[in-house]
Amino acid sequence: MNDVLRLTVFCLGFIFALTNGYLLIKRKLTERFSILWLFIFVLIMLISIFPTVLNQVAYLLGVTYPPSLLYLMAILGMLSIMIYQSIQLTVLDQKVRTMSQTLAIMENELTALRHQGWELRPETAATEEGVQ
Repeated sequence: MNDVLRLTVFCLGFIFALTNGYLLIKRKLTERFSILWLFIFVLIMLISIFPTVLNQVAYLLGVTYPPSLLYLMAILGMLSIMIYQSIQLTVLDQKVRTMSQTLAIMENELTALRHQGWELRPETAATEEGVQ
């Protein structure tokens, strides 16, 4: 890897790390994910500074072409992130479904109470109007 490419990769990793910090400050990214991405960006910067480490690790693992190890690590890392995100999405989907069902039951009970002649107190009516 020539010096210009190493400097470019290092600068890109640094820019992404700064972007990660900005997204964390603006609350567009949680701390949990921010730490994960920061680890990845620091790893990219370290590989750009010390490219021989990748060669040594590839030799230890028996990989004959070191850049293929880098691609393998990137693919496995992204697959891990995708599986984790899928798990989180499933959990959130279950919570939304439960909340929707609970809300539907409560609205049904409220409608039934109104048909029985129950009226809302003035302070309760104001908050219900704000919700709708």
